[in-house]
Amino acid sequence: LLVALLCPACTEPEVIEELIAYSTADQQLDHGFEASLAHPRMCASGSTLFVVWHDDRRAGKNQVFLQVGRAGGSSWLESEVQVSAGTVDDRETVAENPEIACAGDQVYILWEDDRESEIGHRNIWFATWDDSAEQRRIVDTRRVNQDPEGEYDAITPAIAVDYDPSVGPDREIYMAWADDRAGAYDIHF
Repeated sequence: LLVALLCPACTEPEVIEELIAYSTADQQLDHGFEASLAHPRMCASGSTLFVVWHDDRRAGKNQVFLQVGRAGGSSWLESEVQVSAGTVDDRETVAENPEIACAGDQVYILWEDDRESEIGHRNIWFATWDDSAEQRRIVDTRRVNQDPEGEYDAITPAIAVDYDPSVGPDREIYMAWADDRAGAYDIHF
């Protein structure tokens, strides 16, 4: 894909060309076969692509999955990685509406999950995918909001990361979501 940009500071319009690599061939990234899939989200770090979504291949209950594409999407993992728990205390849980942010070889995933509620209320869960050559796996999973009993709903998560490798290795991760702990839904950070 060739993108032409106009130079806004120039008196004469100057065209700057930038080559953006991408694949035009359709590729199925999930292997859920008959599962219903929804809410795909993507981020990129260099030429590595990360895609998350939820699907209902596990007993009809949505779970969150990750797929990793190398070389601008020309090569993908043989099978996707399940990010969410799936089963807790022999109960199929629901995990859905993932969001994703990339910073170098660290990928951050946020989603709604009802694993701590007997009545289907959701908490916001967070996982880190370490894409360094030594790891390439989920290295951390935890609940973000403060409702260990699952007494209220926390939904619609959003995530952003601030990372400048020229300044240092630190990454600032920001998360927000809506929850109804006060009755009506409010935005929490």
